[in-house]
Amino acid sequence: MDAVGLIIGKGGQTLKRLTEEVSNHTCSIRVQPYQEITNGCTQRGIVLRGTFEGIEKVQREIMDLLRSRRQKAADAKAEEALKAGGKEGGKEGGNKRKTLRWLIPAELSGLLIGKKGIGREEIQQESGEGGREGGRERGREGGREGGRG
Repeated sequence: MDAVGLIIGKGGQTLKRLTEEVSNHTCSIRVQPYQEITNGCTQRGIVLRGTFEGIEKVQREIMDLLRSRRQKAADAKAEEALKAGGKEGGKEGGNKRKTLRWLIPAELSGLLIGKKGIGREEIQQESGEGGREGGRERGREGGREGGRG
């Protein structure tokens, strides 16, 4: 799935719609040009800049686009499996772990993490996450705090 292409849309139409209609011009979207991508890199950056409300609306719409694309791919796979006489295959891969990276300005990261990591723990509990990656984060953060005391 080409997620960046999905976000840009044919002739930039989705990108334009996200900026103009979804955020009402309160969020700008910058997609990293191919020329800025180093050889061998498999990721391409997307930067949302604007008001919290505008960013939230655009981010939600992008996640909806990705979810919809994933569902269409699963449906097509299931249909293909049924035509081949196999079992329904649309569920396979639906729960595979994905990574979404957010870069949050340093001056705002404390709002998200909260005092002594309480905000992060609440997010992990509400999302049902907090296993592998949550432990790694705690380990790193604990090491930094221990050095200050």
